[in-house]
Amino acid sequence: MTGEKMLPREMDVFPKNPEILRSIERGHIEFIQRNIKVNYNNKLQSPVSFYYEDKEHKVIEAQGIFRGELSPRDISYLVKTQSGDLYLLHLHFFDAGSQGFLTACRWVLGFRVLKDEELMSLYREEKTMLVDIRLKIVADFHGHLCPDLVIGWRACRLALEVLTGEGQIQEDLTIITENSTAALDAIQYTLGCTIGNQCLQIVDTGQHNYTLIINKTRQGIKLCFKKLYFDSEDQYRQLGRKIIHNEATIIDVATYQELLDKRIKKLVTFKSVYMV
Repeated sequence: MTGEKMLPREMDVFPKNPEILRSIERGHIEFIQRNIKVNYNNKLQSPVSFYYEDKEHKVIEAQGIFRGELSPRDISYLVKTQSGDLYLLHLHFFDAGSQGFLTACRWVLGFRVLKDEELMSLYREEKTMLVDIRLKIVADFHGHLCPDLVIGWRACRLALEVLTGEGQIQEDLTIITENSTAALDAIQYTLGCTIGNQCLQIVDTGQHNYTLIINKTRQGIKLCFKKLYFDSEDQYRQLGRKIIHNEATIIDVATYQELLDKRIKKLVTFKSVYMV
């Protein structure tokens, strides 16, 4: 294989299951680091099988595509095989001296992510759900869990506790939100207020402020979220930029996921809010 046509046009750097990144960040992997033979589909721009320990491992799904670490042209593929194992395949390109084009490449099998049953015999932190089941359902509706979604969900839960006393929707509500972030999906799912039924109104000032009104009595509350400070803010922003510009390695993305998890945990329990 030669030429830069191997490079995917758009890098998909987030696996569908964030727990994969958490396992990599915690070191729950088996290092392999061997040169291997790979069957690659140029049209799909993805490996379809590879050979390891005298056996062909068929790839059923690419879980994520990342930048390699040896040169800017390198690519890493996180793939799932028919056996259910997750492997990192690394494609390294060799430069052709001063001519500046690619002439050859090699495949390296980097590591395998350990399965849960293999980790049972190792000392490790017990896996716990990052958030409660109600927020998980909202995250499934939105597509993923992110800080803005958590803030919107917290706003809904706090408002319902005050307005209804039991945290359940008992009244016809209207909500005015001062942002157009993922928080809107939490509001639509939790409160049933949407733009379509005219119960969700947006006045986008870029602030996490929410006004909830009981339509029958015209009584309501306004929730204003104070600014919250996180650790490792510079690292978080730097990694975010690398991911946006398709420059992140799998270790970069795993570290970003860890920082994201810490933010979400803090947002789930924070009390930086006042009501008027």
